[in-house]
Amino acid sequence: MKSRSDDRVIELLLARGPLDRPALAELTGLSRPSTGELITRLINAGLVEEDGEIPTGRRGPNAMRYRLRRGCGTVVGLEIQPDHAEAVLADVDGTELERIRVKARRNERPATLVRRAVRGFDGADRLQAVVVATPGIVDRQGNVVFVSDHPHWAGPQGARLTEALGVPVVLENDTNLAGVAEHRYGAAADSDDFVLLRFTESLSAALVLDGRLVRGANGAAGEIGFHPYQRTAAEVIGQLTEAAIALCAVADPELVVLSGPQASAEVAEAVAEQVAATSLFRPRVVPSALPDGAAVRGALALALDRGRDKVYFNEELEL
Repeated sequence: MKSRSDDRVIELLLARGPLDRPALAELTGLSRPSTGELITRLINAGLVEEDGEIPTGRRGPNAMRYRLRRGCGTVVGLEIQPDHAEAVLADVDGTELERIRVKARRNERPATLVRRAVRGFDGADRLQAVVVATPGIVDRQGNVVFVSDHPHWAGPQGARLTEALGVPVVLENDTNLAGVAEHRYGAAADSDDFVLLRFTESLSAALVLDGRLVRGANGAAGEIGFHPYQRTAAEVIGQLTEAAIALCAVADPELVVLSGPQASAEVAEAVAEQVAATSLFRPRVVPSALPDGAAVRGALALALDRGRDKVYFNEELEL
């Protein structure tokens, strides 16, 4: 049975990568002998492995570094759209293994599309967790409550995906997962209170407050309107300004991140100026640092969280 100290070492190796015994002893506050026993226990459990020696230039044995063992399981993050699916397979230690893009067939159901994408991976037989980004409003049970222009996608898609893959699947709105990615890796990495405004064929938002994604009672938080896509820069700036002011009045974020094909630094500056000129709010407004594939990156981030909970911390996954 693993102890709290075992879990702490796993957390450190996840956060910092390979470490040697002295570093682990210092970071955990354990003695070096106790750290050595702990590492041996984790190696015997198949969770940790040697990563090679650290040359010191001195006589005697070199220090050995340790890392989480690869091959304990895999996870998949996907984004599905009516015309395609993009999927990334990764080891639970975070190593990306494969990436695939599958063209959707005419009127193809989400479960069929996802199954085709996942079966294209060599490591799909060791799957621990799958997270899927989808357009539309997704409730807490994984039901697609509403998706614009594609009514055949509505329904209990989370359960259908789980049945199709034989692995617990989490279904989440694509803009929400783009917000997760922006918080983990992008322009909002230093902010726990921000709004992501995603401007593609329509305008949607993700809200992160106190470091947590806000989904709402029915998964519709951030669905500020299915506005038609605007073409001119003035129309884009005006619509983003209106949306930013409305969201600032509700969420009071310190940061607004703009995402979409026209989300440039110049547009962000113009939106910030108009928000300041027409309201009491003064958030920072910046373009996304993840212009491509943010939703699938957010899906993979949550899949890694879930896969690691199962593999390293023996937690049963819930939908």
